[in-house]
Amino acid sequence: MKPDAQKRLISNIVGSMKPVPKAIQERQIEQFLKADPAYGRGVAEGLGLNVEHLLPRETALASN
Repeated sequence: MKPDAQKRLISNIVGSMKPVPKAIQERQIEQFLKADPAYGRGVAEGLGLNVEHLLPRETALASN
């Protein structure tokens, strides 16, 4: 997917998820992170969420 299309997709998802309770946002971000870490981080940032505690342990250790 082209970068501009990725930005639009993330923006649309963020807009749709803003009214959703934080616990549900976090569960969905966990799924996005599994599918594509950059995608999951982009959505999380758009929602103002810290994803470090949502990352799988192996991924969190590898990023340090």
